[in-house]
Amino acid sequence: MIWIVLSLIVIAYLALATVVGRHLLYNDVAKRTAPPRAGLAAFDVEDVEFRSSDDLTLRGWFLRSPGNPGNRTVIVIHGWQRDRSRVVEHIQLLVENGFHVLAYDQRGHGASDTGLISYGEGEAHDLLAAIEYLSTRSDVSVNRLGAMGFSLGSGGIVYAIALAERPIFRAVILEGIFSESYDVGKYMLTRKLGSALGYAVGIALFTVGAKIWTFGRFQHGRPVDLAAKIAPTPLMIIRGKNDHMVPDKSANQFIANAKEPKIVWIHEKGRHSDAYMTYPDEYKQRVLSFLDEHLGAVDSQRIDGAKTT
Repeated sequence: MIWIVLSLIVIAYLALATVVGRHLLYNDVAKRTAPPRAGLAAFDVEDVEFRSSDDLTLRGWFLRSPGNPGNRTVIVIHGWQRDRSRVVEHIQLLVENGFHVLAYDQRGHGASDTGLISYGEGEAHDLLAAIEYLSTRSDVSVNRLGAMGFSLGSGGIVYAIALAERPIFRAVILEGIFSESYDVGKYMLTRKLGSALGYAVGIALFTVGAKIWTFGRFQHGRPVDLAAKIAPTPLMIIRGKNDHMVPDKSANQFIANAKEPKIVWIHEKGRHSDAYMTYPDEYKQRVLSFLDEHLGAVDSQRIDGAKTT
């Protein structure tokens, strides 16, 4: 009888691990929907799509700013289990202050194709495809290109810079960055379930389920190993002291490994990636000043609307 019970427990555990692993690595257990345009009615929004190097179609929005004669552009990338509608407030801020914006759904999110969420390298290939797409547009200056990433999106930016092996951005903003994706899962689950149960159930499910779907090949993303490669691109790191997803040790290790030039803003009351909502005025001042400095201020741009080089 004991063997029957143990066998049923193992079968149930593997079944649950399989479902959880699929959800974490592909995000298609539940049906996804196309992100709404709520909040963008007053803006010039174009639906766009492009193909990644592993043949996935990524879908997003391109928004033009009328106050942007130099065609400076920022790619805004959402976090895990989110989509481009989650960054609408940031899109509004940037477009209203003279930046074109490309915001797209990462693989396995929103309206983009389902693909392996690798917490780093896969998302980097999507971002490199986005840059390639922007290079075909006459209303974008790829020499005035910046990137703003949140959580999962920030990790993808780090990997993309490392894969490119050349400067691809003039400025980078990372909010909610982590050293390793394992840190995030462990921290979230142990906070909710307690240390012992979090390890025994949550982390094991993540690891076992992920290995099942990738035939044992899954490896957690480790942006910390590539942090030094961001230099010489100017970097801004934003972190909330009350981050409920990334532990201090993980964030601090990444910050320490990133080289100059860098600006680190650790705000007192914010959580994982809500600096703009928590400190709107300070966020505007810090972020817009940083982007103006490195992408070129509006009053220093050409006024004929021609593409700059």
